[in-house]
Amino acid sequence: MEKRESNIIKGIAVIMMLVHHLFNDRKLIKLASFGSDWSKDTVYHAAVFFKICVPIFVFISAYGLSKQYVKKDILRDGKTVAKDAFRRYKKLIFGLWAIMAVAVVVSFIVNKHLPQDVYAPKEGDRFVKNLIIDMLGLSKFFETPLYNNTWWYISFAILLFMLLPLINMLHGRIGALIIPLSLFAAVLLQEFQNTMAVYLSRYILGIAVAVVFARDNIIEKFKEAVTSNLVRLLFVIAEIGAIVACYYLRSKAILDYFVIDNLSAIAIIMFICTISDIRIFKPLYWVLGMLGAYSMNMFLGHTFIKSYFFKDFTYSFKYWWLISIMLIVISFAVSFAIEMCKKGIDKIIKMIKNGRKIQTEQ
Repeated sequence: MEKRESNIIKGIAVIMMLVHHLFNDRKLIKLASFGSDWSKDTVYHAAVFFKICVPIFVFISAYGLSKQYVKKDILRDGKTVAKDAFRRYKKLIFGLWAIMAVAVVVSFIVNKHLPQDVYAPKEGDRFVKNLIIDMLGLSKFFETPLYNNTWWYISFAILLFMLLPLINMLHGRIGALIIPLSLFAAVLLQEFQNTMAVYLSRYILGIAVAVVFARDNIIEKFKEAVTSNLVRLLFVIAEIGAIVACYYLRSKAILDYFVIDNLSAIAIIMFICTISDIRIFKPLYWVLGMLGAYSMNMFLGHTFIKSYFFKDFTYSFKYWWLISIMLIVISFAVSFAIEMCKKGIDKIIKMIKNGRKIQTEQ
């Protein structure tokens, strides 16, 4: 899978995430206008199904990290593994801090969702402890308050950084058998009440498949097999059929919906990889790729816009499709602006360091 393809897929996933959070509740549906009851029900059920954005992000992360492990030989010793995991952790947390800093400033301006109301709603609660734990991305490990409820994924991402090297090493010993083993592990993990164990049980299947796809070059082999337009068309039909089947099975609750979510994510990813080089879709791919490139900031910040600070404004656009478009545009604009500020700060820091270096040499 190329970087361009992963960004396209993340772009699709971030759109799914925003629509999911906008309309996955009957109370939220009432805040928008629909042409008919049929369209209202369709949007609601689609928004619920779009929870598959999580296993899509998990798959892309696990796949990309596994490719890096192989490419850079990161798994050669424990020190290198720990160093790489800590580097990725720092990048994740620094991104979290940037969004959190902006959110806290805005909270005091609009006088909504103030930090003290989240971290210490009752007298005697430990504000500083809860704040630090949340800033370190560990709230779901300790079951302490989250400043943003969607940030549970940060704790899961940290868990992924810790476990993924072990899963890759296990693949080196037993190969694709880690996939059926992951199903067995998912069943066992569901018996634990710990939050992180439950989250892992939901997505470990997708993680295992991502590791196999990355280390065994499944996607590259798949593309080599698609040698003609007829073969491509047959795969596209099969992939669309798989997505529709997953949607049906999930809506009817025929199978465990987390299994279906992981299968849906894999089907969508393979579908994009099948059609990613079709030129007619190039403008659309460019837009999706841009959204994917800034998807992390959009994930971290969109809930402040749609729920905590500007809920009335978000749903004031009346029509569900216009509400969705506006949240996508605003979330992207905020994400882009924050990223530009971060780059500007990095340049200033580098200039200061270079200036000190020159003075030292003189």
